Amino acid sequence: INSLQTIPGFYLSENDDAGISTRGTSPSQNLIVMDGIPVLNSSHLSGQVSSINSKFIHQSFVSRGGFGVEYGGASSGIIELTGKTAKNTIVDFSANLLDANLFVGIPVSPKLSVSGSFRKSIVDFWPNYYYKNLVSAPFLLKSAGDLVVTEKGIRTSDNFYDINLKVAYLPTTRSEIDFIISNGSDNQIRNFKIEADKPYFIDNLTKRNNFGFGFNWKFKSKNSWYNTVLASYNQLNQNRYFNSGFNNYGINTPGLHLSEFDLSNSSQALLKWKSEFSRKKLSYLFGAEYSFNHLLYNFTGKVDEFSGTTGDSISEKLNKHQGNLFFESNYKLFRWIELTAGIRGLVDISIPDVFIQPRAGMNLILDNEWRFYYRFGKYIQPFYQTQRVS
Repeated sequence: INSLQTIPGFYLSENDDAGISTRGTSPSQNLIVMDGIPVLNSSHLSGQVSSINSKFIHQSFVSRGGFGVEYGGASSGIIELTGKTAKNTIVDFSANLLDANLFVGIPVSPKLSVSGSFRKSIVDFWPNYYYKNLVSAPFLLKSAGDLVVTEKGIRTSDNFYDINLKVAYLPTTRSEIDFIISNGSDNQIRNFKIEADKPYFIDNLTKRNNFGFGFNWKFKSKNSWYNTVLASYNQLNQNRYFNSGFNNYGINTPGLHLSEFDLSNSSQALLKWKSEFSRKKLSYLFGAEYSFNHLLYNFTGKVDEFSGTTGDSISEKLNKHQGNLFFESNYKLFRWIELTAGIRGLVDISIPDVFIQPRAGMNLILDNEWRFYYRFGKYIQPFYQTQRVS
């Protein structure tokens, strides 16, 4: 994922809203899928490290804007990843100043293979110079501001890991069944003090855990009719505790104390069917999709001052049942030009409401190695109903 930053329009946002941003949009408006299964968390170390393990990736498809009717759940960009299927026995281990990484691929039989990766941080027991400089400098710079600082100190702690597992089974030469499991965790502590006109302090604790599993069945009929059936479940749990203020020299108690606590739990269950076939100059893609999205958010804030204590809290719970139908047709106008047009319909059962998303484009096929795409249409991020024309 970090390599996407070399492509104009992509960058890895940091801190609390860490993730891939496309042309300045929020990471929540992008869709990242691994073997068709959505990925809810894409970063470690507050966006400094990608949670997508490159050793596990076989190939990727990226779109910064327009994309076809097959994809929903995003209004900005698409990152489609395919995990490795072991054809030969592979053991690949590497380590750097931040983490250690292991990939293992085992072909159990001609029809069955298992591949998996495990990456674990090493900075939690070896906080080396590179790690300290990576995480400390931005905090100290932002915390000081225009104050005359006489002393500053910071204590950091990071502990993260990610696991990916893929079991591929080929019952026939025309079908493949994949089982995918992923899990990841981040624990982060930032404590720092600044001695200026007052002894300021900030304590920040962040915990993030994601888990997902899925089933992907791809099969082809004798007349080259391709079908894909997918089912998956993903969840992402996040907790953040923020504590800041300054001390009162006289009585050695907080002169100002601000505390905040955020709890965010989200999950998604997905069922999807996609079909493709072609006849002479025409090819068709169509399918259906159902998703259930759950979000629970709690926020508590409190301010302690000499004059007393004030506070506020927010609690929100959302459940969305959504269905999608999509259809797209491609027409080969000439040997090197294809025209495409389609439509995607979103039915939000929870509201209820219907959102129509027309899409079209053109493909320029120069040879077997070079193909240029142009896409435009209407796109919607279904959970927050963010709409965009691109």
